[in-house]
Amino acid sequence: MKPETISKTLVNQMLLCFGVIFAAQDSSGMLALLGIIEQCLKAGKKQSWHAASVTNICVGLLTGFKALLSLRPQPLGPEILSSAQSIFQSILAEGDICGSQRRASSEGLGLLARLGNDIFTARMTRLLLGDLSGAIDPNYSGSIAMALGCIHRSAGGMALSTLVPATVSSISLLAKSSLAGLQIWSLHGLLLTIEAAGLSFVSHVQATLGLAMDILLSEENGWVELQQGVGRLINAIVAVLGPELAPGSIFFSRCKSVVAEITCQETATMLESVRFTQQLVLFAPQAVSVHLHVQTLLPTLSSRQPTLRHLAVSTLRHLIEKDPVCP
Repeated sequence: MKPETISKTLVNQMLLCFGVIFAAQDSSGMLALLGIIEQCLKAGKKQSWHAASVTNICVGLLTGFKALLSLRPQPLGPEILSSAQSIFQSILAEGDICGSQRRASSEGLGLLARLGNDIFTARMTRLLLGDLSGAIDPNYSGSIAMALGCIHRSAGGMALSTLVPATVSSISLLAKSSLAGLQIWSLHGLLLTIEAAGLSFVSHVQATLGLAMDILLSEENGWVELQQGVGRLINAIVAVLGPELAPGSIFFSRCKSVVAEITCQETATMLESVRFTQQLVLFAPQAVSVHLHVQTLLPTLSSRQPTLRHLAVSTLRHLIEKDPVCP
């Protein structure tokens, strides 16, 4: 791997410096800087350097908002939040942005949820849900799904509990698309929503398990990344249900069926399979006996993949800590 050039390193450090300077401004200073960024974004759309400019804007703003989280205990003013929201949404609306720009803009909207109050966050979430219902571009739809997940993760389960049903329903509908790329981004957004919603998600478990199985049974399920996304959903569901995953329960049977369906020799899916065992050990120890867990994990210890071996050893350690006298 080649080291970064001096010019690239300099630009990166300048962007980090901009973020710190932005966070140190008063409200009028922040609005002025956001206005400059917005004009730059609009003026350069047809220029060859536009993609690099978008990346720089994302890095600078993310740095600034992350710095603000540690500097300001009080929510930002509505004008600043609205301006920043407009910038991130306009980037997502471009459609042909790369994956890192999509993630960064989505994370930016999530940070705004932490920097604003509950009313702002709920209003922003409803606006995105409304945009999603009328979106035509699949790239933009996937971006909104990811952004909604980031917002739920940042706001926490309680703050947006009333919007969990609408978010889960809207993103699940996208995940049924025949476009694998849109499915993958939708699964990312749904995963973040599940992890944040906690018990607010319980009523949606059955429908989500059905969605996972439908995706795996479709003809487009050959993408390893898609199977990995489904595996992550199942592992998040295990954490939500916990003790309700009793042996013989319909939820446990369906979770096992989905994980069995994605298990193959690809490292990404094998990781989710082993992580499923770990989730059961941590959140639903009553579902499977220690002996069966050990039998499942032993073959993984000889894997050539360090990440798999590490996860298996970590899971075995959890087993020992939970039941040290079990034969």
